[in-house]
Amino acid sequence: MKSSDRVLAGRYAGALLQAAAAGGEEQTVLAELASAHRLLQAQDALLRHPRAAVADKKKLVRATLEGKAGATTLRFVELLLEKKRYELFPTIASV
Repeated sequence: MKSSDRVLAGRYAGALLQAAAAGGEEQTVLAELASAHRLLQAQDALLRHPRAAVADKKKLVRATLEGKAGATTLRFVELLLEKKRYELFPTIASV
């Protein structure tokens, strides 16, 4: 991973933590993020594939994380998919 990607991952992580802090759920979101990363590893190839539709990726994420992650965490993973930054997820999840 390039250093610029690490900086970008840090910015995304900071924004997530700031959003979580607004709801008083920092620790919960951090735990959910690590759990989501573990749960989504099996689908990593599809989630990183550039030709797979974002809508299909979101459906897969929702199905995998349903009942296991809160709205903030789920929305964050979807945002990474929308912005084509899912490759940053492992770095962000290790915060």
